[in-house]
Amino acid sequence: MEHNQSVGARVYPVVIGIVVAVAATLVFALIAWAALGDGPVPEWDRQVALAMKDAAPSLPWAREVMAVFTFMGGIVAMTGLAILLCAAQLVRGRRIVAAACLWIPLSGGLADYVMKEIFNRDRPPAEWRDPAVQETNESFPSGHSMGSLIGFGMLAYVLCLETRARRLRWAAYAACGLIILLVGFSRIFLRAHWVSDVAGGFTIGVAWLGLCLGILEHWRQKVSPKGDPGA
Repeated sequence: MEHNQSVGARVYPVVIGIVVAVAATLVFALIAWAALGDGPVPEWDRQVALAMKDAAPSLPWAREVMAVFTFMGGIVAMTGLAILLCAAQLVRGRRIVAAACLWIPLSGGLADYVMKEIFNRDRPPAEWRDPAVQETNESFPSGHSMGSLIGFGMLAYVLCLETRARRLRWAAYAACGLIILLVGFSRIFLRAHWVSDVAGGFTIGVAWLGLCLGILEHWRQKVSPKGDPGA
């Protein structure tokens, strides 16, 4: 009985990760199909971008705030966060988690690069974009959205390893979730991306993070079923 429970505990996270990954990938595929065609989604994308362009001059404070959040989702900030999380987990003796803190964001970034090349979607026109937007590469899916979901998702995961208090865990989820949403919205507000780019980035980010965390938990439980240091 104890052996069966141990095996089940190790398999369970992988099953959840696969289910989340498959479901989110299907949603991503639906968004890609709708956004890259000639239907109502591209037209809605353009309408939202023009609305943001018209609203921005009257909201200078919002532009400054959104510029901060767009930086928080960028390569420099996400790389720094990954390194800090890795270092913190090495200090705690969690070598597997430390490696994951680097590998999961890096592999997600590489996946985003490949998908941008495959879908080859143009960003909003240059004359629509805020001066803070410097990127000239392809638009779909949003790298900031995918990267921030993976990066701050990893932060929430690591914070939850540090406490068993349910309230603190939910506070970590809420805080990281809010930052992720604001990073995504900043890309829309600054006209760096279409709305569907951000939605695509979020959904494929959920797919990759869910799969990776499922595998990570499987290996942690296999190496250290009692949660001992080193996992």
